[in-house]
Amino acid sequence: MGDVLAKDSVMGALRAAREQAKRTSFTQSIELVITLKGIDPKKVEERVRMSVELPHGIPKRGRVCVFARGDLASRALEAGADRVIGKDELDSIAADKRLVRKLAREYDFFVSEGSLMPTIARHMGRFLGPRDKMPIVASPADPLDKAIEALKRTVRLRTRDQPVVQCIVGTEEMSDDEICDNIRTVVERLADSLKKRMNNIKAIYVKKTMGRAVRVAF
Repeated sequence: MGDVLAKDSVMGALRAAREQAKRTSFTQSIELVITLKGIDPKKVEERVRMSVELPHGIPKRGRVCVFARGDLASRALEAGADRVIGKDELDSIAADKRLVRKLAREYDFFVSEGSLMPTIARHMGRFLGPRDKMPIVASPADPLDKAIEALKRTVRLRTRDQPVVQCIVGTEEMSDDEICDNIRTVVERLADSLKKRMNNIKAIYVKKTMGRAVRVAF
């Protein structure tokens, strides 16, 4: 990990975010918000659309759905896929727009064997594509366990109408060290994708679900 963001600054902001947030009956997420400068999100070439694999996984995040049959389906289940959909079920879902929308909302990442991709592209592409959720194509020789493990640690960064990206980088149950590693990884990967690196980043904030945003000094 590089030094684009000092660990002490992140740890200080994390402690402040934890201390001032309201207590709740549910487990709160730790969110990272980054505002950009010198970026026009209305220009396609300047939009941020990327995925970042985190060093530490986030509980109950990164839900993975696999479209597969036979041995690949069995391997996907063994590898920890949250759901495996075979051809018959895929055909049934593809025929119902409501079910396709529901599937697109419920899962963060999709993996598919190549032979099922034409059906997915034809019937589900318009729902998955805009969300950057078109399936990763897997072959029988691919190490599916490693791919699914990596996806479960992955978050997406995306600008919309405003020059802002945000993602969940942990939960309040995770240690500050783990969350700090995740934050620094996201910032470093984002900076690497920008023309002026950290000079395109205006401000960085961390917050709990029910708390105020705390600025990270850099």
